[in-house]
Amino acid sequence: PYSTSMPKYKHYGKNIEKFIQKACDLNDGPDKTALTQIIANHMKKSYLIWNKDTVNDSVIIDDIKLMSKGRLILDKDTKLCETKDILMRNKKNKEH
Repeated sequence: PYSTSMPKYKHYGKNIEKFIQKACDLNDGPDKTALTQIIANHMKKSYLIWNKDTVNDSVIIDDIKLMSKGRLILDKDTKLCETKDILMRNKKNKEH
């Protein structure tokens, strides 16, 4: 059956919440760090699809920390995908 619960952060979606939970279940180490970075990049892409504007990486970093209840933390210096690259890919996908 379909879930009737709405994600708290609609612009990220229910799957991101599930990915975050899975990442939280991993032991600390390089795999958990890499998965956290991948999730953060996907969150940024999702944010830009919904908001069609720019987003500061610190917003994504703060959101992933908040959504994971402090169990997934990225450095404030973490570099996510470039906004211009994401927006360009989104534009190309809409043209096809």
